[in-house]
Amino acid sequence: MNIEPIKQNFKYILAIAAMTGSSVYENELTRPAIIDYVEKMIKCRNLKYGYLFFECPNCNNYHLQGLSCHSRFCPSCNQRYRDARTLAIQSKLLEANHRHFVFSIAKELRKYFFHYRGLFDVLFNTVNQALHKTIRQSKLKRKLNLKLGVICFLHTYGRDMKPNPHIHALIAEKTLDDLNHLKNFFYFPFDRLRMFYQYLLLQNMSAYLKVHAPKDVYREFNILCTFLNNKYKKGFYTMVLRYLSLLVYLPLKGSLTISLDTLLILLLVSLGFKP
Repeated sequence: MNIEPIKQNFKYILAIAAMTGSSVYENELTRPAIIDYVEKMIKCRNLKYGYLFFECPNCNNYHLQGLSCHSRFCPSCNQRYRDARTLAIQSKLLEANHRHFVFSIAKELRKYFFHYRGLFDVLFNTVNQALHKTIRQSKLKRKLNLKLGVICFLHTYGRDMKPNPHIHALIAEKTLDDLNHLKNFFYFPFDRLRMFYQYLLLQNMSAYLKVHAPKDVYREFNILCTFLNNKYKKGFYTMVLRYLSLLVYLPLKGSLTISLDTLLILLLVSLGFKP
């Protein structure tokens, strides 16, 4: 049966999800901060929770404006944060072509990132290490200490709304050395990058878990590393696109056009329910 798309407000979707019962909050990956942000957004500009009263002294007309939540999670209140963040990022971009890299992880590793959130920092550092190790293969390049201009963004969920940590990186097609020479750089050895990224990620995660995780978790992870190295012989999946120097962003608006079946999924997943 074909279902016609309907237009619903994002806040409405979360409000309906909250009405389905407290069971949606019982996901082990749902942190109290996330629940707090969601509840604040649901109450945003709701007159029941406070408002500002404006009255015209001449005609006695009045206007009520609900108090905003000032949360970055709220599509309405976050507008100014998005604009400021976008301008700040644009100011850091070089006048050069940029490439868009996506660094993913094996699905077997996802659970570790949500139980040990310090691994997100490990993921950022690993991407930076892998990129620079890839371009510094010759003795001369290592001596010059070539550096890339990289801006990274963390996405903790995939398009299917399931936990899937991955990094989006905007990389300028230029390098800077210790002599402050800026040179064009167009060739990225993709196969080598994938292998370096996989090796460094598993190595860095192992070092982190050795310090922060119980011994049984650490031993389990090292066994998993052997399995992953045999399974992904060409490295973890990455994707590369080419962009112009202009950074384009697509902010989350206050309304979405979705189908009814997608709406049903979002009602539960948005607050942490695992399908």
